[in-house]
Order: sequence, then structure tokens, then C-alpha cells
Amino acid sequence: MVIMLFVLLSALGIVVVVWGALARMQRPDGHVGWCRSCRYSVHEATPLCSECGHDLSGRGLRTSLPQRRPGLIILGVLMVLVGTGALSVDRIAASYNFDWNTIKPVWWLELEADGGPAGDSERVRIELLNRYQAGDLTATQSASCSAAALDRFNTRADWISGSDAALVETAWVDGVLGDEALQAYYEANWDVYASLKVPARMRADKPAPFKVGFQARFTPTFAPASMKIRFGALRHDDGSVLKDAQLSNGTLFGWSIASMGASWGQQFSLDLPEGSHQLEMDIIFSILLEGQERFTWTHAYPFTVTIVSPEEELVGLVANEEVRESVREAVVIDLKHLKVEIDSVHTSSNDEHVGFVGIKEIPVPVGFDVFLRHSGEEELVGQIVRIPGVNTPYRGGFLQGGLLVDLLPEGTTTVDVILRANPRTAEASFDSLDTAMAIWDGELIFRDVPVSRRPIDANE
Repeated sequence: MVIMLFVLLSALGIVVVVWGALARMQRPDGHVGWCRSCRYSVHEATPLCSECGHDLSGRGLRTSLPQRRPGLIILGVLMVLVGTGALSVDRIAASYNFDWNTIKPVWWLELEADGGPAGDSERVRIELLNRYQAGDLTATQSASCSAAALDRFNTRADWISGSDAALVETAWVDGVLGDEALQAYYEANWDVYASLKVPARMRADKPAPFKVGFQARFTPTFAPASMKIRFGALRHDDGSVLKDAQLSNGTLFGWSIASMGASWGQQFSLDLPEGSHQLEMDIIFSILLEGQERFTWTHAYPFTVTIVSPEEELVGLVANEEVRESVREAVVIDLKHLKVEIDSVHTSSNDEHVGFVGIKEIPVPVGFDVFLRHSGEEELVGQIVRIPGVNTPYRGGFLQGGLLVDLLPEGTTTVDVILRANPRTAEASFDSLDTAMAIWDGELIFRDVPVSRRPIDANE
């Protein structure tokens, strides 16, 4: 922003120089003009100049004269010098990583904190935060800066983060901001990025999965604070309460606000008839400071759910042969170097796996049962549910050691790995019911997958 001001100053200086150099004197009222030859002032219309005899007809008579204005020219030159000089100094300072914000007055920083490019504004706010934390701001300036940070947050309808978040929290610790301002800050911050995830279809004969997802701020600084959450009342659209506030059995789930994000799920039964229902769930938020619950608020999340008969599938099957190859290419199988027992004492630890079948990013939702086939016999060894867009390198599971040891006789070098679509497998996953109500209908067979074993050493 400051650079733009210097550029505008230089450009304006050039305009002033041109204006001063090309200024012209216009003839006054009652004045005919000036002789083009000798510049004699002609007051009466005559064919010839009375001073030099020049013909005044046509272009022989001037109606204006050049009149340079040295003051404007000097002013314009100074403006150009100041602008270009400041730009040069700024470039030199930039080459040495000098931050001009460190020498700007507070009022200037406050003006720039609310405008300009996002990166520049954030650097200005960081400087204000640094001065606040260093005790270089007066009480009035501290209150003004922290209130401005809250105002920027309230007008964005977005979460507050970075230096603004740190400034608000630090100001509250120092007593600059009151509890009311801090609660508004937390409440809006969490309500914007909390969401209730509920399957669109549920069975009447089994518990239904509910999940609350959160996105925490990226640069929190308020270490003593933690967040706790619980399910509150579940209501029908007519206001009747289906489940009371003891739904979560008084259990609170908390984590440090420093976390990048979190989620929590619970299953419970819905005593509703078959059909579509408009419901509303209360989610109760609590902020704990130094272990004490200080701020609590409730946010109601409306949703629609359809109750189906016990025999009806919640997850459907969609046949699409066009995606078969892309799904197949996404499968990752590793059955090499399997660790197995060498006697009854030495066994693999929990973090040791004897096989892995996973799936990378795919274009369609899938839910597979995983089978290993050897000598014509199939054995179910695991399940995989994968939804497009999940940011994990692989989604799958470790195959249980006991199953493989029992299934694969000594000397086995290859097996067939079979992935077979199963709607009930997908139904068991929270994520699948949040995101997809249908999975790819297909079967993948990977023949002659290499298998090798390595006994566990007694020292492992």
C-alpha cells in the first residue's frame, strides 16, 4: 500500500512538472492578442503590428502566450524525487529484509490493518501484536487494536485466525477485553465450523450413528483453553423432545483448541416410524479455561432423516464398468515379508502387521470385503470402505496375523486377493453414511499376489 502511494506521488509529480512547463497566459478581456513576430500587446484590431509592421491577419496574431511556472516545476520535480527516492530506498531495504512496519506509528498501522492485500495486512497485524506483547502500546491503543480485531472478525462471517486471534486472546488474558467479548469470539468461531453429520437413511431396528465434526483455528495461542462438546436434546419439528440432554450420558469430549480439527460420534436408537422426519439436534459447546468451564452455549442443527424397514438396504449398489480399471489401479496390496511366530513365546506386537490391503484416491465410493484364496478355499480377512476426497494416502486395513497363519500353509508363495462389494460393510462406516448412499457394485480379483514370510527374531 505504501509503495503504491510513492508510485502515485511520482506520477503526480510528473503531471505537475508538465503543467508548470506548458502553462499558457490567456488574453484578458478587451485584449486582441500578441504579435507573433515581436510579442507586442495588441489592444485594437489592426492589419499590421504598430511595433514591427508584422501582418496580423490569419496566424500572425497570437491569442495566448507560453508562461512557464517555475514554482510548479520545482514542486513537481521534488515530488518525483521523493517518490522515486522512496521507492529506491524501499527496494534496497527489501534486499536486506528490512520491515518498514517496525518504524511506522501505531495510527498508521491501524489504518493499514483494515485494508490492502491480505498478506500486507497480516504483516501489519503481526507488528501490532508484537508491540502489544512487548508492552509498547498504551492502554488506549491496546483496547483499540483488540476491538478492531474483533470487528474484522465479525464483519467477515468467517473464523478469526493468525495475529488477530492471538491479539484477542492475549488482550483477554490481560484484562483489556471482557468475558462477553471473548465468549462472542469463541461462539462464532466454533459455530461457523462445527457440523452435525447424520445418515440420511436409518433403520428402525438398530442404533443410528451421529457424528459432530469440527475445524479448529490454525494458529491458536491460548494454551490454557480447551473445548468440550456433548449432544443435547433431539427434537421433532413439532417441538417434541425425542431424546433429552442426558443423551451422551454426561460424557464430555474435549481437546486442546490447538488441534487442527476433531470429530466425535455416538450411536443411539431413534424411536420413529418409517418415513421422512424433520429433526433438530442441540450441540452443547463449552470452553474450559484452566480446567474450569467458563463459557457454554448451544447451537441447534436441523436435519432430515428417513427411517426405513429393517429389511431395506441403507447403502445401494451401482454397476459401472467404466470405472473398474481406475478402482483396480487404486488398490494397494502388500503381503511380503510377513512376520510370523517362531514359537509360542515370541509373537508379533500390535503394531506389527502381516499383510495390508488399502485403496488410494478413487472416483466412486466403495465398500469391500477382503478375501484371500489359496487351494480353492476363501477366507474373509478384512473390510475396506473408501470415499472419494478423503485426504489419506490409503484407506484400508492390516490383515490379522492369526487368519493368515491359519490360512496359508508353510511354503505358500502366492495367493489370490479378492475384493467383493458388500453394502453392509459400507453401512458400518460413519464416513460412508455421511458421504455416500451407494457404492460401486463389482468384484476385483488379484491373482498370484506374492507372499513371503520372515520369522520374528527372539530379540524383537
